[in-house]
Amino acid sequence: MLFKDERKRRANDHSAEASALSAPPNTTGATAILEALGDGVIGVNIDGRITYINPTAAEIIGCEVTAALHKPLSSVFRLRGDTLYQLEPAFIQTILRDKQIYGPVTSRHLLNDQQQEISVNYSISPINDVTAVILFHTFSYDEPNKTNLLYQASFDQLTGLPNRLTLHHTLNQLHHDSQAHANQYSLLLLDFDRFKLINDCYGHFAGDALLKDGAAVMTQHVRDEDSMGRWGGEEFIGLLPETGKAVAIEIAERLREKVADINVSVHGRQLSTTISIGIATFPDDGDDVDSLLRTADVALYEAKRAGRNRTFTSEQVSGNIFSIATRLEDALNEGRVSAAHQPIFDLQSGQRVAEEALARIVCRDQGILPAASFIEAAEQLQMAHRIDHQLISQTILRCSSNALAGGATIDHFVNISADLLRHADLVKSILDLSIEQCNKCGSLVGDTKPLVIEITERELLGNVKEAKRQLAPFLDFGLRLAIDDFGSGYSSLQYIADLPITFLKIEGELIKRAPYEQRVRAILQGVQSMASNLGLTTIAEYIEDERTLDVIREIGIHWGQGNYLGEPELENTNLNFISVPTPS
Repeated sequence: MLFKDERKRRANDHSAEASALSAPPNTTGATAILEALGDGVIGVNIDGRITYINPTAAEIIGCEVTAALHKPLSSVFRLRGDTLYQLEPAFIQTILRDKQIYGPVTSRHLLNDQQQEISVNYSISPINDVTAVILFHTFSYDEPNKTNLLYQASFDQLTGLPNRLTLHHTLNQLHHDSQAHANQYSLLLLDFDRFKLINDCYGHFAGDALLKDGAAVMTQHVRDEDSMGRWGGEEFIGLLPETGKAVAIEIAERLREKVADINVSVHGRQLSTTISIGIATFPDDGDDVDSLLRTADVALYEAKRAGRNRTFTSEQVSGNIFSIATRLEDALNEGRVSAAHQPIFDLQSGQRVAEEALARIVCRDQGILPAASFIEAAEQLQMAHRIDHQLISQTILRCSSNALAGGATIDHFVNISADLLRHADLVKSILDLSIEQCNKCGSLVGDTKPLVIEITERELLGNVKEAKRQLAPFLDFGLRLAIDDFGSGYSSLQYIADLPITFLKIEGELIKRAPYEQRVRAILQGVQSMASNLGLTTIAEYIEDERTLDVIREIGIHWGQGNYLGEPELENTNLNFISVPTPS
């Protein structure tokens, strides 16, 4: 067979590279390091046979090193359940071919040579074309060994729970096993209520303490077979094997009640918190992992809307939010999320100086949905980063097309969410596209790029240092920064002091009230005076009539936008030419 011939060729070509995992002990520096590790290490060849096993691995499994060599991996590293398929040669060959790490997978049950079950975490990594390595260690939530390499890569340092990457792999394996055996399973998406308020009022030390204690309590009150992990920020996930919805609700309610009993002492004051929980069950709520996560997200969103500190399942969710989630998912997948561009004018000269990209969904019947109908749900369902990516990518292409066509030089404003900044792959994709288009434009684009990113102070409240770090790649490239909805929160002055702001976009409600309220006009005059002293450009949004325009112009605000000056317009409802795929 062709595959067999190719396998022989690869084995010959790479035999030297693979020798470190098949040589006798102490013959290479690499082997000496492997022998000293606290993690179990097993080298396996393309045939699925063991070429190397370190003493730690042999001790965990309960076998002699020499007895394990050359045996099939699946006969030595034996996992309970329908996971043996992963250890067969075909699966190892897939990892070697794709050059992809599998795992880390957490809380799996290994059967040792004494027929005892041991809880382990493991990963499988390709070393070269013909050799893979299994890295694993025993694990106990009560006494985790934090010196293990796999632990450090797989677990959250604050809470000691599996991190997002580990949870993804564990969830995918649970899903596969449940499909194979036609078993139910449930997942819980848990979110600490009003967590930003705790951080803002009492500091990150208080928030960290609540997260740590909450994680410990949740771990203590799930079953041995369940897995808890930190999904990100103040969000956690619980994976419940062979569990239907009724039992999942019981477990979720127990966790909710126990977390509500937590008290953390901060500067002599006792702080407590609550959690909201969304539940999804396979196969009732979806036949794939993405659908189940989305269902749990929707249920969590509705639990928050219903007042927090409660548990929701799909049966308690209104059809409207499911409809929005489904419609948005379809629009993103089909490239029907598009930017409508609203002009921004210099209020003194009347010249068009910029435009803002606003999200729209183009329906299949060519109708248009404004952002107000879906953006809040997108933020709650953690889909905002995908909308941001498509809008920013479209805006970059529009900007370069305008420059290459000899159009007037204007600034292009586009909103960016904290959700996007947490996705390093999307940030890189945007920067790569920016570099590519700037290279096309050549000397038409200088060091200061025409793209302006807007952040909303309410989203990044109290996290100026982290915001600065996350925004650094954009700012280093030459993009400028605008604070949107300036005046809607209390940290505005801190942002101006600590971030390299160029533009202030003033809260729209203040603009609407300006023609009728002297106090509001006085506030805006103060903002304008401060901005002028700092060399910042002010922008008024929501200019909807002539009276508002006259008042805002008299105050001296530099630029303005609103339906009275110009409504947002889609360049083309046939989106093929601006559809940009989102990286996986």
